[in-house]
Amino acid sequence: MNPSRRNLLKYGGLSLAMIPVVAIAAKNDGMRGSMKYKDSPEGDKDCSTCVQFVAPNACKIFPGDTEISPKGYCVAYAKKYAAPTECLRGAFRASHYQYRETPE
Repeated sequence: MNPSRRNLLKYGGLSLAMIPVVAIAAKNDGMRGSMKYKDSPEGDKDCSTCVQFVAPNACKIFPGDTEISPKGYCVAYAKKYAAPTECLRGAFRASHYQYRETPE
């Protein structure tokens, strides 16, 4: 095997081994720019309170981007609302039904 072919195989194998490392720390810079993403919150609006945020550091808006800060912000921010508590849901259901005793 000649030296240039050996180097090609060595560096080719090394570059293939690096692909998963690059894919793990991915940034979607084009999408970040268009959505005006920044790593700091805007007032009380931050990624951790957004419905699109996927803990610990991803977002549904930026597919494949694994470096979203929970304290970041973009123009696609939509506040995440908490579901009502079980007590409130039970009271809501009970108020909409009439309970009648059946004659025996």
